[in-house]
Amino acid sequence: MRFSDDPLKPFGQEILNISIPSELTFKTPLVFRACKELVQRGYLPEADTTRAEFCFEEALTNAMVHGNKLDYGKMVSLKLFADGERWGAIVADQGDGFGPEQLPRSDDPDFQFREKGRGMLLMDDYLDDLVYSRKGSALLMVRRRETAPAQTEGGAPAEDEDWESTEPVTFWKQEGIAFVQILARRIGDDNVGLIRETLKSAADETGLVVVDMARVEYLSSTMLGVFVAIANIIRLRKGDCRLAAVQPAVMGILKTVGLQKLLKFSADRETAVQELKATQ
Repeated sequence: MRFSDDPLKPFGQEILNISIPSELTFKTPLVFRACKELVQRGYLPEADTTRAEFCFEEALTNAMVHGNKLDYGKMVSLKLFADGERWGAIVADQGDGFGPEQLPRSDDPDFQFREKGRGMLLMDDYLDDLVYSRKGSALLMVRRRETAPAQTEGGAPAEDEDWESTEPVTFWKQEGIAFVQILARRIGDDNVGLIRETLKSAADETGLVVVDMARVEYLSSTMLGVFVAIANIIRLRKGDCRLAAVQPAVMGILKTVGLQKLLKFSADRETAVQELKATQ
């Protein structure tokens, strides 16, 4: 992750050049389209686009929210391009930008308790080059061509793959433990608010929480902040929490941004209950 005084320039062949208003509902379709183009052209493996999706979503979200302050009249642009060995993207906004001193620092002693700033760390870990313009209102992402899925640690495979719920989350209590089952496959702008409130209610009620993550295949950086907030609540209550059956792609995200320092993981819901009871 670095800043450059030189203009950010595309390379190779242009694939996409799109501008959209600063409206979060326009973001996800553009993320999907960018990744689909890279898959079809052989730059991303079809079975493993999670990290690329995260980078596009984080870049577009930061441009809309922090750059343009969600001003619908200000545009966010995405240029996607590639040469024979790598793909790249430039995301730019019409905001005032920011400087290097505003970037999060993982070596800050208080960083692990902060709810924001982790998305940039994951982008920096995944990308081969992450460059901000000196003004900070544009960034360049570069990643080499991938020919096989990345190997990540994780839990058991998701159950009932053909089943879908209309609700993103459910919550119940049993024997002094709060159980939260996240039913959504993807956690993003449309459902993170309800999931946040449900997790907060669970943490406030008992301080002992099991979060069943078996169905979750993708989460946004906003959800990373939710986990930090819940971990902080449980820490203050001197409680305990287990994330159960976390999928490989999601586990990779959580560990890359250092959340294993705040969160504990269990293979499945039953194991999580046993581990919680063993600590009481």
